[in-house]
Amino acid sequence: MRPRARLFVATIVVVLCALVAPAAAKKRVALLTIDGRGGDDVTVAVEEVLSREATVLSDGLFRRRQERMGITFLNEKAYARISAALLADGVVTGTWRSAGRRFRLTLVVRSGRTGAVVGRVVEVVRERELSRDEKDAIAAKLLPLVRDLGLVTDDGGGDDTVGDTTGDGAGDGDTSDAGTADGGDGDGGGAPDGDGATADTGDGGDGETGTDASAGGDTSDADDTADDTAGGTESFDDESWSDESEGGIGPIGGKTFAYVRAPLDGDEFQQVSASVWLNARPRFSDTASASFELAFDGIETSVVTGQALRIALREAYVSLRKRGWLLRAGQQIQPWGASDVINPTDFLTARDFRFFVVDNEQSRKGALSVLLAHATPRFEVKLVVTPRFPASSVLVPSAALPAGVTIAEPAPISADMTDTEVAAKIKLSGRGWDIALVGFRGWNHTPELELVSATETELVMRHTHRRIVAGGLDGSASIGKFVFRAEGSYILPLDNAEGEDISRLPPMAFAVIGVERPLGDRVRVQAQLIGRHYPYWRDPADEMDPVAATNALFLDYQDQRRPSGTLRVAYQSEEGRLEAEVFGAMNFLGSDFLVRPLLGWRPVETVTLQVGVDVYGGPDDRPLGALNPFSGAFGQVSYTF
Repeated sequence: MRPRARLFVATIVVVLCALVAPAAAKKRVALLTIDGRGGDDVTVAVEEVLSREATVLSDGLFRRRQERMGITFLNEKAYARISAALLADGVVTGTWRSAGRRFRLTLVVRSGRTGAVVGRVVEVVRERELSRDEKDAIAAKLLPLVRDLGLVTDDGGGDDTVGDTTGDGAGDGDTSDAGTADGGDGDGGGAPDGDGATADTGDGGDGETGTDASAGGDTSDADDTADDTAGGTESFDDESWSDESEGGIGPIGGKTFAYVRAPLDGDEFQQVSASVWLNARPRFSDTASASFELAFDGIETSVVTGQALRIALREAYVSLRKRGWLLRAGQQIQPWGASDVINPTDFLTARDFRFFVVDNEQSRKGALSVLLAHATPRFEVKLVVTPRFPASSVLVPSAALPAGVTIAEPAPISADMTDTEVAAKIKLSGRGWDIALVGFRGWNHTPELELVSATETELVMRHTHRRIVAGGLDGSASIGKFVFRAEGSYILPLDNAEGEDISRLPPMAFAVIGVERPLGDRVRVQAQLIGRHYPYWRDPADEMDPVAATNALFLDYQDQRRPSGTLRVAYQSEEGRLEAEVFGAMNFLGSDFLVRPLLGWRPVETVTLQVGVDVYGGPDDRPLGALNPFSGAFGQVSYTF
């Protein structure tokens, strides 16, 4: 080939490579820590999704560059400037919010060139941990938006496409375009962040006007990107951090809600209360963070007390996260289990059943614990140590107690290091399935009654707690539109290993099997079968022991086998503002039941109105029937900020 021809061919190859390179280059996307309680774990899941097709730049890398550039708060210009410094083609922010018994993940994608919103993904899921199918559903909506991002080094005109996608958690949501950005002010034509996401104008708390100063001469990116390029991604902060956070204590968020409940027979109110729950998530460094949630509950009246002001520190812990490892210490709420409402492997938390709330998750109580965990995309191991166990607060209707019985103050249990609770969990995940093995040694957090004193006319009982060891399994699998869940445990009371004392809970095998399926786009149906079996059982009715009879009623061991079931039918409107559901539970032996219709309306993203009814029925000497005095109609107004 002649030299001139060779030069011509070489020139063509170079030009083609130059044209192909931008299209084939792997996009660089900054993922900021997702805002909301539990956002740390969701951030890791979203990182896994983005890593399929993009190089993920960490929140710490983005924040360091923001600080070095002297940018006080984040608007479109600020996002674009930081992205240019990091050579990031886009920025992904997000929120993780509890929506009744579901969780809503909102992801906002911004252009690295303009800082404008180019798309939004909303996914509603049932569990705190995203399943493989849910990650795939998010990927199907998020990755096309990432692919459409223009490279930050492109000089060509044209604006980024604005997309807005939603899903219902089943992976079958439609994707639609909402137009194109105009490059002007505001969100550039994109949808608002929504669902509690922070506005693009920043926090405005320090009186800044939106201008920012650049750190002079700081154009080198080599030192900041060293960690990122070494391992593909950098580990994330443990807890969520909203878009405008600068360090220190971070933004104060939370919710306020008012609750009223009246009995169905028209008697006095069962509860009138107003609550303010505040949370903050300080970030100390790239790997160290903290979380605090403080609850103020003002009670005008309730079934157990009159006027009262309760102040409780629901959670307060510090976290260290690095390269898949997590160390967390402090007051924590750690729910375990895969099934709905009934969780045989939920050994770590307790509940306050005496304070009525619409969302059962809000009744959980945490404990001072240390958590050590390590996670990979398919394997996770957790170890939890709890020096002092949390105790559930239960409702005991006076009509269900034998004649002449009074309840004294609970038995004191002194703190002792030998009584420290230890729990471990090993979880494996695959495409569309997961399974976990759980072990526990500690205390039964649900109290049982013991005899304090007895006379011819009066019996005095009090609540106490017993030591137990337990092991269990939980898992789920998705097959088409069906989601199957199973969970089970074997609980062995250490001081009643063979059921010798009939007044105490005997050893128990406890299992739940459930299936869930969407019907169309807006309705979901979930059914569960629940079984309890007591291998060392004796009939409490044969002993004529009032303590045994009362414990058997409230701890549900009146029969050797206790089959039951639950059914939930839920509807959500297309825009997500109207929600309706009916939940039912029934014990097949005794025919006692609970029915709960619930209606919710969200006029704006931050305000939720809910009304419903709890109806307990069946024989008074059966667990759910005995709760008939607590049947009632309720309403709640909540505002999230």
